[in-house]
Amino acid sequence: MVVELSEIERRVKYYQKCYFLANAEKKKENL
Repeated sequence: MVVELSEIERRVKYYQKCYFLANAEKKKENL
């Protein structure tokens, strides 16, 4: 249970980072 939770948290952080980087790239293109 604890292992599964940590795995989900790791994936969420990973996707949040990718999403943040993708948005940063879009903002650069708009500027």
